[in-house]
Amino acid sequence: MSEPNSNSEINQREKDHLALELKKKDFDLIFQLSNVLRGQPEPTVFYQKVVDLIGAHIGCCRVSLLIFDPQLDELEVVATYNFREVMGLRIPASQGITGYAVHHGELVNVGEVTTDPRY
Repeated sequence: MSEPNSNSEINQREKDHLALELKKKDFDLIFQLSNVLRGQPEPTVFYQKVVDLIGAHIGCCRVSLLIFDPQLDELEVVATYNFREVMGLRIPASQGITGYAVHHGELVNVGEVTTDPRY
C-alpha cells in the first residue's frame, strides 16, 4: 500500500472512514429493529423498543412516538425516550408541529422547537 501523498488524501480517507462508520451504525439500527419485529411483540412493547433504539441511535435527549386516531382527530403519545411525563397525552391533531405533519403528510425536522411558530 502506498503512502498518502498529500493532506487532502489523508482528509479524504478520514471522511470515507467516518462515512463507513455512520453507515455501519445505520445498518446496526436496521438489524436491531428487524429483531424487534421478528419477536412480534404487542404494539405498545414494539413502539417502546423502537423509540428506545432510535433515541439512542440519533442521540436525542427526548423522543416521542404519537399515533393518529382519525375518528377523534387526535394524536396520542404511545412511547417515549427520556420523556415519560407526556406518555398517554392526547392532543388535537390540528395543533403543533406534529399536527402540521399529520395534516400535510410531511416529515418535519425542527432543530429548536420553541422557535417554530407551529410549536
